[in-house]
This record gives sequence, C-alpha cells and structure tokens, in this order.
Amino acid sequence: MCSEDAIDLANFLFRPVNFGPSGYSKIDTRNKCVDDLLVFNHFEVLRDICTKSGLICSLEHYYKHNKEARAANYTIFDTTPTTYLVNLGLSDTGLNPFINRFKEIAKSNTRKERTPMKHCHENIWLIKPENANQGRGIEIFKNLKDIQQFLFSQPLTSGTWVLQKYIEKPLCYKMRKFDIRIWALVTNSFEIYIYKPGYLRTSSSDYSLHSKDNYVHLTNQCL
Repeated sequence: MCSEDAIDLANFLFRPVNFGPSGYSKIDTRNKCVDDLLVFNHFEVLRDICTKSGLICSLEHYYKHNKEARAANYTIFDTTPTTYLVNLGLSDTGLNPFINRFKEIAKSNTRKERTPMKHCHENIWLIKPENANQGRGIEIFKNLKDIQQFLFSQPLTSGTWVLQKYIEKPLCYKMRKFDIRIWALVTNSFEIYIYKPGYLRTSSSDYSLHSKDNYVHLTNQCL
C-alpha cells in the first residue's frame, strides 16, 4: 500500500452506528484544524431518512412543499404505497384512518387509492416495526381482525408500526422477488458518487400470494 493510500484510509472513520452530537462536534473541530478532512460514514440526524417512519414523514413533507408536485396533484403515495403510521403508546394511534381505507379497498372502492388496482385485489398489507432491520418483525396480513389482534398484542412501548399496502404483483426475477443494492457516497457538499457494480438479492422461494411461507416476500440476506 502506498503512503497516499494509507493517508486516505487514515482519514476515513467507519462506525456501524451513528455518533451523538458530541462526536460530530469533535469531528468538526478536527476538520477546522487540519487540511485533510476526516470522512465519516453517517450523516448527522440520520433518523429522518434511515427509519421507515422517518422516511415516510420526510417524503410526505417534501411533496407537500414542492411546487411542481402540488401543481400536478402528485403526492407521496404516487411514489410509495399507501402507508399509515401507528403508535401504540399514544391515544391518537392513526389506526382509524387505516381501518377506513382497508374497508374501502375490501369493497373495491379504490377511488382514493393511488396504488394501482392490480395490487389491491387481495387487500394484503405489510406490517413492520419502525426501527427493526434485517427483516425482523415483518408480517403479512389480509384480514383486518388479524391485523388488529397482532397490533394490540404488542407492548405499548414497542413504538411506531408501519402499515403499508402490499405490492401484490411485483416484478420478479425467475419467479422470485428481488431487490437491487448499490453503494453511493454523498459528500457534505452534496456531491454524489456511485459505485457501478451492485448486487441483486432474491427471496428464498418462488413468489406466490397464497404461500404460507413469509420468506417468499422477503429478500434480506440475513434471512
């Protein structure tokens, strides 16, 4: 390894979790005192884009305040499936709006629904915890009573749950659901660099809405 490479690596700080405010203050202080900037693999206050609920709220705020989106009547649910956030620890859980929408779709009343009708025939919904990752805690339901029973069986301290309309006819690769992952670097001046080689992850079984195996729906390699 040449000395230039060694210097580059020495200025890159990798952590599996984010810093607190004091950590960022130390990085800022160091960067003001030296010519070579210390590069860190997290943005500060990352919760608004890296949690499921944070991403939904951020996108909703973006489209509400985007002039072009408002002029075209384009909303968050033209980009993502219909989603409700339910906090079991609050009196206003957000559950009633979801129940109303579920019943409307069950009656084939999709006038308000932005998700195409082909994804609504079975009225299937994805339930997932706000902060969990690696596919943990994800459940698939198409019965309202089952959804309510599942949610009310969770501890009040379990936080926010994401209820999202399931894409019932996804694009598949060789009969399996898949996702594509790539690496990107975004600098503090919002320059974006893309590492071209990526990879594709598939579910472990062929996709079918009638399968009792939840693994047909999930593509996380941890599973």
